[in-house]
Amino acid sequence: DADGVRVFLRDADRGEHWSLGSSPVLAESGTFFARAAVGSVLLGRRHGGIEATCEIVVPEGEDAEARRLRIRNRSVDPRRIEVTVVAELVVGHRGGDQGHPAFSKLFVETAAQASGVLTARRRPRSRNESPLWAAAALHGAGELQFETDRDRFVGRGRSLHDPVAMLAEGPLSGT
Repeated sequence: DADGVRVFLRDADRGEHWSLGSSPVLAESGTFFARAAVGSVLLGRRHGGIEATCEIVVPEGEDAEARRLRIRNRSVDPRRIEVTVVAELVVGHRGGDQGHPAFSKLFVETAAQASGVLTARRRPRSRNESPLWAAAALHGAGELQFETDRDRFVGRGRSLHDPVAMLAEGPLSGT
């Protein structure tokens, strides 16, 4: 639960939010399910008449993953559901992050590209070290926004169980 990619769903009219997986939002209602197969996993949640599934595929031999999110309104009322993807990246070697996770994250720089791709790079410690990169590209309906400042997204004294960005109305800051 410490790092990785999480999907938050927010009912834009009701202000209620929940996560696709069993964490980080500890929802009291709804059902969660997961199915694993070789090279893929399917996560899903049914909550308040909304069914969301996410298929995650890791192609054999590739340093990449693809995710497809599907949302279905099973209620009788029209709903506006906002999707927020949060990635707690480790752009470095596992041992270094496990030894000093907060210190390791200090050296990750993020940037939004004109193409809509977010990139993350770990600054090299020396000229001899090659930089490590990660990239995320999103495709979907509606306006795509981003926030790479963890403090602005999570909020002071809060956690991913209830980030301030899920409570606030309006766009993300784009920082």
